[in-house]
Amino acid sequence: MKSIQSQNPAAHSLKNVWMQVRDPVKYWLAGVGVTYSVALFVWIFFRHSYPFLHVITRGDARVYIQIARDGYQFGDPRVAFYPLYPILIHFLSLLLFFKINFYSLAYSALIVSGAASLWAMIFLDRLCRRYLNDSARRLCLLLWAISPAGVFLATGYSMSLFFAFLFAGFLAAEEEKWWKTGGYVALACLTWPMGYIAYMAIVINIVYLLYRRKIPRISFAMIGGLLLPLIAISVHICYFGIAFHDPFASFHAEQGNWQQHFLPVWKYPGFIARTIVGTAGLSWFPLILELSYCALMACILFYAFLLKDPRYSFLLKFFAGAVLVSILFRSSGSAIPRFLITAFPLFFVIADRYHSQWAHRLVITLGFLYLNLVGTAIYMMSGPYF
Repeated sequence: MKSIQSQNPAAHSLKNVWMQVRDPVKYWLAGVGVTYSVALFVWIFFRHSYPFLHVITRGDARVYIQIARDGYQFGDPRVAFYPLYPILIHFLSLLLFFKINFYSLAYSALIVSGAASLWAMIFLDRLCRRYLNDSARRLCLLLWAISPAGVFLATGYSMSLFFAFLFAGFLAAEEEKWWKTGGYVALACLTWPMGYIAYMAIVINIVYLLYRRKIPRISFAMIGGLLLPLIAISVHICYFGIAFHDPFASFHAEQGNWQQHFLPVWKYPGFIARTIVGTAGLSWFPLILELSYCALMACILFYAFLLKDPRYSFLLKFFAGAVLVSILFRSSGSAIPRFLITAFPLFFVIADRYHSQWAHRLVITLGFLYLNLVGTAIYMMSGPYF
């Protein structure tokens, strides 16, 4: 007698797909649930005079919504925000709500961010399966879901979309599928400035493979994969050159508490000095974040090199790309995002080293959860609201 699975191959196929994505979906729901639970708590007890949607679409989320509604304006500092995410929420708003206003765009932003964060979790799971055992893989997914910066992955920010492209690009590079790698990295470069880190990491990966003679020579697919992100960046630059007569408008954006969105490294000592004496117009917080970011990157680089574990080779390429980009540019405005992007390999290392002892897993999980709850509450409670 034939089994039910053999009689119904479609059901069997769906079951296999579900088994592959079950863990990512589970941890994604946990992370989103934590963020929205904190948001609901803040709204009920502290911000009940505002609509709940205003509580979860704050800060840069509001800027993306404004770009999706009004587009870029000449001399507007919002040109520092890259276009792919607001384009997606603009068209999704038209598709789902047949109109463009704050509420339709805000709901569309939450849908895009939620779907992208799930996609990122699925690709992170596939990346972890290549290097970690099941226990370490699940711990890595959990830490990513409840990371201190998890609020930026569940609300109306472009970071979730960026990490979806980043993880997909890294997985394609590990599988040496260069056209797919270039396509994902090109989309990452149009989503967030930190896409340049992903591009440099891919370049280093190809150079490494050629140097180690793991591939005989550079192929047409490699060249195409390297050119796709450059084409995407060129289109972005040309748009600002034609529209605003300033190809590098996104680099020159400046307003209020922002210094230049990207600050060349040779100007960075002066920025630190002006911050210390109080003339840079910034608080100590961005400077502390910057210095903490540099210290964290240095520690993980040293740790990864010290391990000399081949499983960490892709992390070293990632960090090398981040270091090269950081040598060229510093940004007070992107300190938190770069802290988050640096933390991704940190989760991988922590999960790999400390997954075997339940006490270690418990302490690490509670620590991350505490930081997540505090950070999310502070973010939701801080003003202004619009």
